[in-house]
Amino acid sequence: MKKLLFILLFTSISYSQSWKYNTFESDFDGSYKLARVYGTGGEFPYKNPDLVVLRYSTGSINIYISGAGYSGCDNKKVKFKFNNDDKIYTASSVGGGANNDSWFINSMNDISEIQLLEKFTKHNSVSVRLISNCSSKDYKFSLSGSTKALKFVLGEKMIREINKEVLELKELEEKKRKEILELKELEEKKLKEYKINNSLFIKKLEIKRKEKLRVKELKAKKEELKRKRDSVKGVKLNRDKCRELKSSFTGYNYQCYTFYGEEIRRKMQDPESAIKVKKGTVLIIDKEFKNRVFYKVSLIDGLSKFTSYVFKTDVEKTPL
Repeated sequence: MKKLLFILLFTSISYSQSWKYNTFESDFDGSYKLARVYGTGGEFPYKNPDLVVLRYSTGSINIYISGAGYSGCDNKKVKFKFNNDDKIYTASSVGGGANNDSWFINSMNDISEIQLLEKFTKHNSVSVRLISNCSSKDYKFSLSGSTKALKFVLGEKMIREINKEVLELKELEEKKRKEILELKELEEKKLKEYKINNSLFIKKLEIKRKEKLRVKELKAKKEELKRKRDSVKGVKLNRDKCRELKSSFTGYNYQCYTFYGEEIRRKMQDPESAIKVKKGTVLIIDKEFKNRVFYKVSLIDGLSKFTSYVFKTDVEKTPL
Protein backbone atom coordinates (compact mmCIF):
# COMPACT_ATOMS: atom_id res chain seq x y z
CA MET A 1 0.00 0.00 0.00
CA LYS A 2 2.84 2.40 0.89
CA LYS A 3 4.55 1.51 -2.38
CA LEU A 4 1.36 2.30 -4.35
CA LEU A 5 0.96 5.67 -2.59
CA PHE A 6 4.58 6.50 -3.34
CA ILE A 7 4.12 5.70 -7.04
CA LEU A 8 0.96 7.83 -7.25
CA LEU A 9 2.62 10.70 -5.40
CA PHE A 10 5.72 10.53 -7.64
CA THR A 11 3.58 10.51 -10.80
CA SER A 12 1.54 13.50 -9.55
CA ILE A 13 4.65 15.50 -8.65
CA SER A 14 6.39 14.65 -11.94
CA TYR A 15 3.42 15.59 -14.06
CA SER A 16 2.60 18.73 -12.07
CA GLN A 17 6.04 20.21 -12.79
CA SER A 18 5.77 23.44 -14.74
CA TRP A 19 8.10 24.63 -17.46
CA LYS A 20 11.66 25.66 -16.57
CA TYR A 21 13.83 27.95 -18.64
CA ASN A 22 17.34 29.39 -18.67
CA THR A 23 20.17 30.75 -20.82
CA PHE A 24 23.18 28.53 -21.57
CA GLU A 25 26.61 29.05 -23.08
CA SER A 26 28.46 26.62 -25.31
CA ASP A 27 31.96 26.87 -26.77
CA PHE A 28 30.61 25.42 -30.00
CA ASP A 29 27.01 26.68 -30.19
CA GLY A 30 27.40 30.02 -28.45
CA SER A 31 24.56 31.44 -26.37
CA TYR A 32 21.17 29.75 -26.51
CA LYS A 33 17.95 29.82 -24.52
CA LEU A 34 16.12 26.67 -23.55
CA ALA A 35 12.69 25.91 -22.03
CA ARG A 36 11.66 22.41 -21.01
CA VAL A 37 9.10 20.43 -19.08
CA TYR A 38 9.31 16.82 -17.93
CA GLY A 39 6.46 14.48 -18.75
CA THR A 40 5.09 11.10 -17.73
CA GLY A 41 4.40 7.82 -19.49
CA GLY A 42 6.38 5.23 -21.38
CA GLU A 43 8.24 2.30 -19.87
CA PHE A 44 11.41 1.97 -17.81
CA PRO A 45 13.92 3.53 -18.24
CA TYR A 46 12.09 6.10 -20.43
CA LYS A 47 9.32 7.16 -18.06
CA ASN A 48 10.21 10.86 -17.74
CA PRO A 49 10.98 12.40 -21.13
CA ASP A 50 11.29 16.14 -21.58
CA LEU A 51 9.67 18.41 -24.14
CA VAL A 52 12.15 21.09 -25.18
CA VAL A 53 11.99 24.39 -27.08
CA LEU A 54 15.45 25.79 -27.83
CA ARG A 55 16.45 29.03 -29.56
CA TYR A 56 20.00 29.81 -30.66
CA SER A 57 21.40 33.32 -30.83
CA THR A 58 21.18 33.01 -34.61
CA GLY A 59 17.39 32.88 -34.27
CA SER A 60 16.90 29.23 -35.30
CA ILE A 61 14.44 27.26 -33.18
CA ASN A 62 14.37 23.55 -32.29
CA ILE A 63 11.38 21.67 -30.86
CA TYR A 64 12.13 18.14 -29.69
CA ILE A 65 11.44 15.38 -27.17
CA SER A 66 14.39 13.70 -25.44
CA GLY A 67 14.72 10.95 -22.87
CA ALA A 68 12.04 8.92 -24.72
CA GLY A 69 14.22 6.15 -26.11
CA TYR A 70 15.93 5.25 -29.38
CA SER A 71 14.95 7.41 -32.38
CA GLY A 72 17.04 5.79 -35.11
CA CYS A 73 14.27 3.64 -36.67
CA ASP A 74 12.60 4.54 -39.96
CA ASN A 75 9.19 6.13 -40.56
CA LYS A 76 9.26 8.33 -37.48
CA LYS A 77 6.15 10.34 -36.62
CA VAL A 78 5.16 12.51 -33.68
CA LYS A 79 1.49 13.09 -32.89
CA PHE A 80 0.20 15.88 -30.60
CA LYS A 81 -3.21 15.85 -28.88
CA PHE A 82 -4.01 18.96 -26.80
CA ASN A 83 -6.66 19.00 -24.10
CA ASN A 84 -9.95 20.60 -25.20
CA ASP A 85 -8.96 20.07 -28.85
CA ASP A 86 -10.40 17.08 -30.68
CA LYS A 87 -7.94 17.27 -33.54
CA ILE A 88 -4.68 15.31 -33.63
CA TYR A 89 -1.70 17.13 -35.18
CA THR A 90 1.07 15.12 -36.84
CA ALA A 91 4.72 15.72 -37.63
CA SER A 92 5.83 13.26 -40.33
CA SER A 93 9.22 14.91 -40.88
CA VAL A 94 11.07 13.94 -37.70
CA GLY A 95 14.81 13.90 -37.03
CA GLY A 96 16.63 11.55 -34.68
CA GLY A 97 19.44 13.81 -33.46
CA ALA A 98 23.18 13.11 -33.60
CA ASN A 99 22.99 10.12 -31.24
CA ASN A 100 19.47 8.91 -32.17
CA ASP A 101 18.24 9.76 -28.69
CA SER A 102 15.85 12.67 -29.49
CA TRP A 103 12.80 13.29 -31.66
CA PHE A 104 13.18 16.60 -33.54
CA ILE A 105 10.13 18.22 -35.11
CA ASN A 106 11.25 19.27 -38.60
CA SER A 107 7.82 20.13 -39.99
CA MET A 108 4.13 19.64 -39.21
CA ASN A 109 1.46 18.27 -41.56
CA ASP A 110 -1.63 20.05 -40.26
CA ILE A 111 -0.27 23.27 -38.79
CA SER A 112 2.94 25.26 -38.88
CA GLU A 113 5.59 25.08 -36.13
CA ILE A 114 4.58 28.64 -35.18
CA GLN A 115 0.99 27.47 -34.64
CA LEU A 116 2.28 24.51 -32.62
CA LEU A 117 4.21 26.87 -30.32
CA GLU A 118 1.12 29.04 -29.98
CA LYS A 119 -0.90 25.98 -28.89
CA PHE A 120 1.68 25.32 -26.15
CA THR A 121 0.56 28.64 -24.63
CA LYS A 122 -3.22 28.12 -25.09
CA HIS A 123 -3.76 24.67 -23.55
CA ASN A 124 -3.17 23.05 -20.16
CA SER A 125 -1.61 19.80 -21.31
CA VAL A 126 -0.54 17.88 -24.41
CA SER A 127 -0.34 14.12 -25.06
CA VAL A 128 2.44 13.01 -27.39
CA ARG A 129 2.74 9.72 -29.31
CA LEU A 130 6.15 8.76 -30.72
CA ILE A 131 5.86 6.29 -33.61
CA SER A 132 8.44 4.44 -35.68
CA ASN A 133 8.93 1.05 -37.30
CA CYS A 134 10.35 -0.11 -33.97
CA SER A 135 7.70 1.01 -31.49
CA SER A 136 4.91 3.36 -30.42
CA LYS A 137 5.11 5.18 -27.08
CA ASP A 138 2.71 7.64 -25.41
CA TYR A 139 3.66 10.49 -23.07
CA LYS A 140 1.91 13.44 -21.43
CA PHE A 141 3.28 16.90 -20.67
CA SER A 142 1.94 19.75 -18.57
CA LEU A 143 1.78 23.15 -20.26
CA SER A 144 1.63 25.05 -16.98
CA GLY A 145 4.04 28.01 -17.15
CA SER A 146 4.71 27.47 -20.86
CA THR A 147 3.68 31.02 -21.83
CA LYS A 148 6.25 32.65 -19.54
CA ALA A 149 8.94 30.14 -20.52
CA LEU A 150 8.37 30.58 -24.25
CA LYS A 151 8.37 34.36 -23.92
CA PHE A 152 11.79 34.09 -22.28
CA VAL A 153 13.16 31.75 -24.96
CA LEU A 154 11.59 33.36 -28.00
CA GLY A 155 11.52 36.96 -26.84
CA GLU A 156 8.63 39.42 -26.79
CA LYS A 157 9.23 40.43 -30.40
CA MET A 158 9.03 36.88 -31.69
CA ILE A 159 5.98 36.18 -29.53
CA ARG A 160 4.29 39.20 -31.13
CA GLU A 161 5.32 37.92 -34.57
CA ILE A 162 3.98 34.49 -33.70
CA ASN A 163 0.68 35.95 -32.53
CA LYS A 164 0.53 38.09 -35.67
CA GLU A 165 1.29 35.12 -37.93
CA VAL A 166 -1.27 32.95 -36.13
CA LEU A 167 -3.85 35.71 -36.49
CA GLU A 168 -3.05 36.06 -40.19
CA LEU A 169 -3.32 32.29 -40.63
CA LYS A 170 -6.66 32.29 -38.84
CA GLU A 171 -7.89 35.16 -41.02
CA LEU A 172 -6.68 33.29 -44.10
CA GLU A 173 -8.46 30.13 -42.93
CA GLU A 174 -11.62 32.15 -42.28
CA LYS A 175 -11.35 33.69 -45.75
CA LYS A 176 -10.95 30.24 -47.28
CA ARG A 177 -13.88 28.98 -45.23
CA LYS A 178 -16.05 31.83 -46.52
CA GLU A 179 -14.88 31.21 -50.09
CA ILE A 180 -15.72 27.51 -49.75
CA LEU A 181 -19.11 28.43 -48.27
CA GLU A 182 -19.80 30.88 -51.11
CA LEU A 183 -18.72 28.28 -53.66
CA LYS A 184 -20.99 25.72 -52.02
CA GLU A 185 -23.91 28.17 -52.06
CA LEU A 186 -23.21 28.93 -55.74
CA GLU A 187 -23.11 25.23 -56.55
CA GLU A 188 -26.37 24.68 -54.67
CA LYS A 189 -27.94 27.60 -56.55
CA LYS A 190 -26.76 26.21 -59.90
CA LEU A 191 -28.00 22.76 -58.92
CA LYS A 192 -31.38 24.21 -57.97
CA GLU A 193 -31.57 26.10 -61.28
CA TYR A 194 -30.55 22.95 -63.13
CA LYS A 195 -33.26 20.95 -61.35
CA ILE A 196 -35.85 23.62 -62.21
CA ASN A 197 -34.74 23.79 -65.86
CA ASN A 198 -34.48 20.03 -66.03
CA SER A 199 -37.94 19.73 -64.50
CA LEU A 200 -39.35 22.11 -67.14
CA PHE A 201 -37.54 20.16 -69.85
CA ILE A 202 -38.98 16.89 -68.53
CA LYS A 203 -42.47 18.44 -68.43
CA LYS A 204 -42.09 19.57 -72.05
CA LEU A 205 -40.97 16.08 -73.05
CA GLU A 206 -43.92 14.60 -71.18
CA ILE A 207 -46.33 16.98 -72.96
CA LYS A 208 -44.80 16.04 -76.33
CA ARG A 209 -44.98 12.37 -75.44
CA LYS A 210 -48.65 12.65 -74.49
CA GLU A 211 -49.36 14.64 -77.65
CA LYS A 212 -47.70 11.97 -79.79
CA LEU A 213 -49.63 9.30 -77.93
CA ARG A 214 -52.90 11.18 -78.45
CA VAL A 215 -52.17 11.58 -82.19
CA LYS A 216 -51.31 7.89 -82.39
CA GLU A 217 -54.53 6.94 -80.58
CA LEU A 218 -56.60 9.17 -82.90
CA LYS A 219 -54.90 7.62 -85.93
CA ALA A 220 -55.55 4.14 -84.55
CA LYS A 221 -59.23 5.03 -83.96
CA LYS A 222 -59.55 6.34 -87.53
CA GLU A 223 -57.93 3.21 -88.90
CA GLU A 224 -60.17 1.05 -86.74
CA LEU A 225 -63.24 2.94 -87.92
CA LYS A 226 -62.14 2.59 -91.55
CA ARG A 227 -61.47 -1.11 -91.04
CA LYS A 228 -64.92 -1.56 -89.54
CA ARG A 229 -66.52 0.31 -92.43
CA ASP A 230 -64.51 -1.69 -94.94
CA SER A 231 -65.29 -4.83 -92.99
CA VAL A 232 -69.03 -4.15 -93.08
CA LYS A 233 -68.78 -3.37 -96.76
CA GLY A 234 -66.47 -6.33 -97.35
CA VAL A 235 -68.65 -8.75 -95.40
CA LYS A 236 -71.63 -7.90 -97.60
CA LEU A 237 -69.55 -8.34 -100.79
CA ASN A 238 -67.89 -11.51 -99.48
CA ARG A 239 -71.27 -12.91 -98.43
CA ASP A 240 -72.49 -12.63 -102.01
CA LYS A 241 -69.18 -13.97 -103.33
CA CYS A 242 -69.33 -16.93 -100.93
CA ARG A 243 -72.79 -17.96 -102.11
CA GLU A 244 -71.59 -17.81 -105.70
CA LEU A 245 -68.39 -19.85 -105.11
CA LYS A 246 -69.93 -22.36 -102.75
CA SER A 247 -72.64 -23.17 -105.27
CA SER A 248 -70.03 -25.09 -107.30
CA PHE A 249 -69.47 -27.49 -104.40
CA THR A 250 -71.87 -30.20 -103.27
CA GLY A 251 -72.22 -31.39 -99.72
CA TYR A 252 -72.10 -29.74 -96.33
CA ASN A 253 -68.39 -30.11 -95.58
CA TYR A 254 -67.44 -26.86 -97.34
CA GLN A 255 -67.39 -23.51 -95.61
CA CYS A 256 -66.60 -19.98 -96.80
CA TYR A 257 -63.77 -18.01 -95.08
CA THR A 258 -62.14 -14.60 -95.63
CA PHE A 259 -58.32 -14.51 -95.81
CA TYR A 260 -56.38 -11.84 -93.77
CA GLY A 261 -52.87 -13.28 -93.85
CA GLU A 262 -49.93 -12.82 -96.20
CA GLU A 263 -49.59 -16.14 -98.03
CA ILE A 264 -51.11 -19.60 -98.64
CA ARG A 265 -49.07 -22.79 -99.03
CA ARG A 266 -49.38 -25.23 -101.88
CA LYS A 267 -47.80 -27.87 -99.65
CA MET A 268 -48.65 -27.84 -95.97
CA GLN A 269 -45.10 -28.43 -94.56
CA ASP A 270 -43.19 -26.59 -97.30
CA PRO A 271 -42.75 -22.79 -96.70
CA GLU A 272 -41.17 -22.38 -100.13
CA SER A 273 -44.40 -23.51 -101.79
CA ALA A 274 -46.21 -20.43 -100.47
CA ILE A 275 -48.07 -18.06 -102.82
CA LYS A 276 -49.06 -14.46 -102.15
CA VAL A 277 -52.80 -13.87 -101.81
CA LYS A 278 -54.52 -10.52 -101.36
CA LYS A 279 -56.11 -9.79 -98.00
CA GLY A 280 -59.91 -10.05 -98.08
CA THR A 281 -59.87 -12.88 -100.63
CA VAL A 282 -62.65 -15.43 -100.21
CA LEU A 283 -61.61 -19.06 -99.65
CA ILE A 284 -63.60 -22.28 -99.69
CA ILE A 285 -62.43 -24.55 -96.87
CA ASP A 286 -62.86 -28.34 -96.70
CA LYS A 287 -64.08 -28.93 -93.12
CA GLU A 288 -63.51 -32.70 -93.30
CA PHE A 289 -59.76 -32.10 -93.20
CA LYS A 290 -58.64 -32.16 -89.59
CA ASN A 291 -55.42 -30.41 -88.50
CA ARG A 292 -54.51 -28.41 -85.41
CA VAL A 293 -52.77 -25.62 -87.36
CA PHE A 294 -53.94 -25.65 -90.97
CA TYR A 295 -57.17 -25.54 -92.94
CA LYS A 296 -57.38 -27.32 -96.29
CA VAL A 297 -58.30 -24.83 -99.06
CA SER A 298 -60.40 -26.19 -101.93
CA LEU A 299 -60.86 -22.91 -103.81
CA ILE A 300 -59.30 -19.45 -103.83
CA ASP A 301 -61.43 -16.74 -105.34
CA GLY A 302 -59.93 -15.54 -108.62
CA LEU A 303 -57.61 -18.53 -109.03
CA SER A 304 -58.00 -21.93 -110.63
CA LYS A 305 -59.34 -24.64 -108.38
CA PHE A 306 -56.43 -26.43 -106.58
CA THR A 307 -55.73 -27.84 -103.15
CA SER A 308 -53.67 -25.68 -100.76
CA TYR A 309 -53.34 -24.96 -97.07
CA VAL A 310 -53.77 -21.88 -94.86
CA PHE A 311 -52.99 -21.11 -91.23
CA LYS A 312 -56.14 -21.11 -89.12
CA THR A 313 -55.06 -17.84 -87.51
CA ASP A 314 -55.04 -16.09 -90.92
CA VAL A 315 -58.70 -16.65 -91.79
CA GLU A 316 -62.09 -15.67 -90.46
CA LYS A 317 -65.38 -17.42 -91.10
CA THR A 318 -67.61 -15.41 -93.41
CA PRO A 319 -71.27 -15.31 -92.30
CA LEU A 320 -73.81 -16.23 -94.98
